[in-house]
Amino acid sequence: MPLLKSSESYHIPQLAQYVESISIYKNYHNNKTENFITEGYPEGVFELIFHIGKPTWQKNLNGSIWVKREDAMVSGLHLQSYQLKIPPSSEIMSVRFNRGAFKFIYPGRLNDFINQNIPLVDLWPIEGKKLIDNLKKYKDYTQRIGVLASFIQSIVTPRNYSVIDRSVQSILTSQGMIKIVNLENQSHLSSAQFRKRFREEVGLPPKQFCKVIKINAILSALKSNQTHKPLTELVYDFDYFDQSHFIKDFKSVVGQTPSQFESVTI
Repeated sequence: MPLLKSSESYHIPQLAQYVESISIYKNYHNNKTENFITEGYPEGVFELIFHIGKPTWQKNLNGSIWVKREDAMVSGLHLQSYQLKIPPSSEIMSVRFNRGAFKFIYPGRLNDFINQNIPLVDLWPIEGKKLIDNLKKYKDYTQRIGVLASFIQSIVTPRNYSVIDRSVQSILTSQGMIKIVNLENQSHLSSAQFRKRFREEVGLPPKQFCKVIKINAILSALKSNQTHKPLTELVYDFDYFDQSHFIKDFKSVVGQTPSQFESVTI
């Protein structure tokens, strides 16, 4: 949820192998009767999300139908931008997992989660219900995070690191600027085997994952304003040599053209 700033963010040292951060998001709108509307776009991360207070609603960025989110859910890797409608005095707790690490949390095929928000109790019926009940007992964030940490530690699935983990690291290190054929060669798997395993262990096809990582890297560079370059020039630093190709990729991830995005964020 990059356009919704967290009020607080926490790091859990004992879970650093799996969890990037645990963040708290709140509706701080001055009007106590007004919903807060924010946008999100794919970032290539799995999230464990809890809604506290009134229900939060979601719809596709260019859609018209709002759907109520589950109070506790796992959000898979997305290919579509979306909007959230957050009521006053509502909070969202988000556990963001490291990219490529959710396979150590859930042992099934992660590509089944694409563009999906799955109720927590559908995945962990007994443990999930117990977690939800325990979180409701506390208002103190430190206590809630302790409960979350204990839950995550209890569901970690021991698995060996694989060639797919090395591929994910190569993609992250290169900011998505790596050819799929090079990843296939590094893996010593056939093209079909590599793509199948990548989808199942990461949650997206490798080409789509690379695109998401690259566009997010461009957005980070733009927001940091370190280069002082306009977006249309910055893209040349990210191996785009065709403006139309960049615009297509950018819109597919962010849901807006580069010019639309700049006009809103400037």
